[in-house]
This record gives sequence, structure tokens and C-alpha cells, in this order.
Amino acid sequence: MAVNNSNEKNKRPFKHLRKKATLYSSAEEITMILERWIRSLSIRLGWIDDFNIIISQYFNLLGLDCICKRANNKNEQAKYFKLIKVLDDHFRTVTSVTFSPDDTKIALTSYDTTIRIWEVPSGDVAQMCKGHTHWVNSADFSRDSSLIVSGSDDKTIRLWDTNTGKEIKNLKDMRLVSIDKTIRLWDVQSGQEVKRMIGHSNVVKTVQFSPNAQTIVSASYDAVIAIWDVQSGEKMYELLKHVNRVMKVRFSPDGLFLVSGSDTGTIRVWDVASGSQTTILQGHKSGVTDVRFSPNGQTIVSCSNDGTIRIWDVKSAKEVQRIYNHSRSLTGIDISSEGDTLVSSSIDGTIQLWE
Repeated sequence: MAVNNSNEKNKRPFKHLRKKATLYSSAEEITMILERWIRSLSIRLGWIDDFNIIISQYFNLLGLDCICKRANNKNEQAKYFKLIKVLDDHFRTVTSVTFSPDDTKIALTSYDTTIRIWEVPSGDVAQMCKGHTHWVNSADFSRDSSLIVSGSDDKTIRLWDTNTGKEIKNLKDMRLVSIDKTIRLWDVQSGQEVKRMIGHSNVVKTVQFSPNAQTIVSASYDAVIAIWDVQSGEKMYELLKHVNRVMKVRFSPDGLFLVSGSDTGTIRVWDVASGSQTTILQGHKSGVTDVRFSPNGQTIVSCSNDGTIRIWDVKSAKEVQRIYNHSRSLTGIDISSEGDTLVSSSIDGTIQLWE
């Protein structure tokens, strides 16, 4: 399917999907704005609560929408996400969701053994990739958005053509991350394993290349985050602050930091160069299922089995927004390249767009 490359739609493709939706009441929205202002002014809380009510009533007279727009224009960190669309095609559990690098497509994986590719801005299913024989756990786009790689419980890694939905290659009996506690690198053309990294003592849950492709970070059920040298395949060092299974770890866009989430609900930020923990974010009531930096590295977005999406300010280590709209646990979240749109997936069988 051809993609409309008009300047306006490429810049803000999700505007064409906009639907009216209400997440919080005006009072709650105002309270959130006030809390941000209070934190920025370092005002001690206490008597300020009554003052909040007075100011909230005053804001209602002025018009909340105007105030929100001004706050968003002045400070990107203060962006307030609202629901714009729910995509529900009667899926089984949706296991992951990701934007294409050009933000024109969304790929989702499911327990129904398929990978669906949604077109933006139309919201239509452009392709359905069929071939896996068991749950599909994850998928990701190539840098030019022309290919998708997927991994499944059928023990295969498959490559797909994004435009046709056809399978290009099937790497059988292979996994990028594994219950055998190893990390393996494969040559796509030959289908041969080129490197095996050994060092975790339990299931390896997730891996990611650094932005410069010189290192790999891995997270495991052994509560360890490991940094690996791509050339040698050797473990460089470990990050050990988590006390239980680490479910997700990702690099910041500049590769200088890592963010990780565990099944205890904690999120930790790490300095890559020193290997030291810089920040701990606490608030989720259950395990963190996905977490990532925004494109500018100033905010962190997380989702959890507690049914919430949370937005965190990196500098202050404070939660700045909490979103609750899925009816069951969330499985994944992604953010567009401009940082202005979120997409979330859940075992409730829906994916939701937020702007």
C-alpha cells in the first residue's frame, strides 16, 4: 500500500485519527498542572491544598484548554496525553506494539500467531503477516521501515516484507533471547549463528543494541542487567540493583543512559559509562512490562500489570501523568519519533493511541 508523503501528514499523521475522548475531569487536569508548577517553584506542600481549590475554580473561569495548550507550547516536558483512538479488531492478547521509524505504520503482535501492520493515518490494517504457529511475542521494524522481524514461541525468527506482508526468511529453531540463558547473534543472509553470549543464570527477557551498535544490553529473570561487547561477545559488566526479575531494559537515544523495569514495579535509570544507578522511580503497583525514554531523553514512559501508563520527568524523578484506560494489564508501549504520540497494547485485546 502506498504511503501518502504529503508534508503535513508526515509531520503530524495522527491528527487525522483524532476522536474526542475524556480521560480525567477538569479538576484532575488542573491539579496535575498545579503540581508541576509547585514542584518547579519548590513550594512545600501542606496549606497549599486549599489554595489549589481556589486556583482551580479560577482556572475554570479562564478556560482549561487554553491553559493546557500554553503549558504544552512552553515546555515539552509538560505534554499531557489524551486518548485519540482505540484499535480493536477482536484480537486475543496483544503482546507488543511498535511504531515504524517514519511513524507511518504500527506493528502489533498477538497470541493469535499473527503480526498486524496498521497504516497511519487511515487506521486500517494494511497487512497481516501469517506463518508463526505459536504466540508471537515481539516484532520490530528495520531502520528504513521496509522489513519486520518477529520472534515467537514456535522457536522461529521470521523476516517479513512490510509492504506485502509476505515472509522473506524463516530462521528455524532460533531465538534472539532465550530460556536457555544465552544471547545469540545471527547472520540474516546465511541464517548462521555468528556469536553466542553466555553469562546469565536464568531466562533472558530482553536485549537491545546501543545506538552506535557497539554494545548490547540484556535483562534477565536472574535480576541482572548485563552490558556486552558486540565484537568480542564478552560481558563487560553487570548492573545489580534490581532484587527480582528484570522485564525490560532500553538505552536512551544518546546511548549514555539505560532505563530498566522489574516485576516488583520499580524503574531504575543507569549511567552507562560508570555503571551506577542515577535514579529510581517508584509508583507502579505491579510489575513493569515495558519502559522507554522519549526521543529527547527528558521523559520516561512506562506501563505495567497494574493497568496504568505513567509518564516520568527524568530530571525531577517525578511522575507527571498517570493514564488508566485499558481494562486489563498492559503488555507494551511505544512513542513516536517526535515524542507527541503514544501507542499502548494490553491483554484486553486492544491497542490505544494517545496524543
